[in-house]
Amino acid sequence: MTPIQTLEIRAGEIRKRLSELGGLDSLTDETRSELDKLKVEYADNDSKRAAMTIAADAPVTHVETRSAEGREFRGLLD
Repeated sequence: MTPIQTLEIRAGEIRKRLSELGGLDSLTDETRSELDKLKVEYADNDSKRAAMTIAADAPVTHVETRSAEGREFRGLLD
């Protein structure tokens, strides 16, 4: 399983729990604290997934050309 898939699974778990907590008639201090923590975790999770997706799609912009392999790779990119 990839790290992005792991984050997507966790996001689903968080959404499910947030939905459960949102359906409660009243919140205790404990459930309010859990709700706040889950909101922060969800936002952090979303940021991580976005960063990983961008990093996976980012083009190679710099290749070390001091080695023969680097020069060959640079030639292929050009």
